[in-house]
Amino acid sequence: QDGAQGRYAGGSVAGGRYQLRDLLGEGGMASVYLAYDSALDRQVAIKTLHTELGREQSFRERFRREAQAVAKLSHTNIVSVFDTGEDTLDGAVMPYIVREYVGGQPLGSVLASDVQQYGA
Repeated sequence: QDGAQGRYAGGSVAGGRYQLRDLLGEGGMASVYLAYDSALDRQVAIKTLHTELGREQSFRERFRREAQAVAKLSHTNIVSVFDTGEDTLDGAVMPYIVREYVGGQPLGSVLASDVQQYGA
């Protein structure tokens, strides 16, 4: 969905620090946006919990634990966590995780191409 407009594209979180741009992808629990970090002048990826799940404390806690767990990992093949928090967008609580943005093709399309070229 590269370049697609998501529900929050054009919005911002963390007092305007992160400006949400294009929707990069979404799943059952969250969406991932390409965003601009105005404080550090760089592109980042921001994962936002879906609005209906953000209303529930248990999902917000699970999302927070995810950010903490990934932030403890350090490896060249794992994108870094830069920040996490909660903001209010359209009157709803929206937890978010700010991660390193790595440009390129989606992993699924890279794997599919390799399977097509080399076999499973």
